[in-house]
Amino acid sequence: MNEAHGIQRSAAALLALCVLIGCGDDSSEEETREPPPPELTIAEVRTHSGATWQRGSADPLDLGCPPSAALVVRLGEPDPYGDPRSLKNWLLRAPGACGTRARCGHVSFELSSGGALVYRTDTALPDFGIAARDVTSPPGISAGTYGLRATLRSDDGAEFLLHGEPVSVTVDLALTTPANCVVNPGADAGSDAG
Repeated sequence: MNEAHGIQRSAAALLALCVLIGCGDDSSEEETREPPPPELTIAEVRTHSGATWQRGSADPLDLGCPPSAALVVRLGEPDPYGDPRSLKNWLLRAPGACGTRARCGHVSFELSSGGALVYRTDTALPDFGIAARDVTSPPGISAGTYGLRATLRSDDGAEFLLHGEPVSVTVDLALTTPANCVVNPGADAGSDAG
């Protein structure tokens, strides 16, 4: 009996020691670590003719002639270990579809010209299109400098804050057309003939 009693005391002492020094399971340390910050970039803008502007480029994007009827915007790099429809460290989902998942939501995207907002959309996809017919004031997509702004939004639509600041990115992009491009000559001429 003394041998069994001695084993029990040794086991109890070992258990107490493990509790005091944290033997075994290190998962509590991992659970308290801050997850890596989400990465948001405007990686690429393309026209239907294949002209491409990529992040870091100072070159303007040629709209072609006639000017492209749409632009395709690609946000960031896909998460290499996650859903290909998501961004790095951010799960893209439609508003209300995140459930209890943290670092989940959608992106609001704005296009401005001359400081005025001319287009806005929310997207849960890393690639999305902007139809020229949806751009207002001036109508359509034409040569000029545009501001592109993308902002991460939580499941409830609020801006996602990291260290008290919204996670967003802004890019100024110059769009050009060839000098000899004539678009819709006489389109506004119309006729009153009845």
